[in-house]
Amino acid sequence: MAEKKAQSTKKPGVFHRQRDFPRRVRPRQLWPGVAVAVLALVLIPFADGVWRGTYDFLKMLPFDGFFSAAKQFAVGAVVGSILIAIWALDTPRRRTVAVCLVAILIPATVTQVLKHTLRRARPEYSVHMDDDARKWIEGYRLEYPGTAIRTDRTDQWLLLSSQPPFLGGRHNSFPSGHATAAFAFAAYLIVLYPRLGWLWLLWAIGCGLARVRFRQHFPEDVLFGGALGWLMAQWVFTWGWPARLGDYTARLFSRKTEPVGEDPTPSSGDSGL
Repeated sequence: MAEKKAQSTKKPGVFHRQRDFPRRVRPRQLWPGVAVAVLALVLIPFADGVWRGTYDFLKMLPFDGFFSAAKQFAVGAVVGSILIAIWALDTPRRRTVAVCLVAILIPATVTQVLKHTLRRARPEYSVHMDDDARKWIEGYRLEYPGTAIRTDRTDQWLLLSSQPPFLGGRHNSFPSGHATAAFAFAAYLIVLYPRLGWLWLLWAIGCGLARVRFRQHFPEDVLFGGALGWLMAQWVFTWGWPARLGDYTARLFSRKTEPVGEDPTPSSGDSGL
């Protein structure tokens, strides 16, 4: 009788809800990101020395294979593949895919605005300039004599400078978009699968270090980008509308099955780390 009564209380057509989101965020989930962001800003005046020391150290390590793989963690094809796997294999969490997309796209947008406003030259076009980069800069200076771009190996920010280059990604180093996306994605995966939190953080950290190792970013770019992605993802996780959007898309694209009820263990905001 009790079983029949329980079944009768189910509302037809309601998709199973996995209550990972929205969630409360605790201070211990925020302070590491704040500390890392502050550290990144403090290191900027010492960029030349910090870059050379970090790059030389990473170059000595026998981890280039890992770095090459880890930098893909923030690539759209990898993120999309993991989300497809979650959609196909973890049916109750299909609604969270929309939350993940919002949590990545919003900080990524903020990152792009900062990149194209501050216009910091990448290491390979500043402190670690090679002959090819020098030739490109010399050609640009001939075409635009009033430009602020220089050929000396120093940290260069083109904010408010005259005639900065508007095409390509040579002068949009700060912050790192890869690090932003990697840590936002890692924050999402930690909520879903906290027991593997160390693994998600390992890939996110490896992605950031790879950007330094392959001369694409300064350490400060990676630190600030990672902190931005982590903090903004935590903020998005408290919103209700991405979860409601996830409910709608899960019902829209999933086959209609008999609902199996609410998840008996609602989220407490603890990511397990």
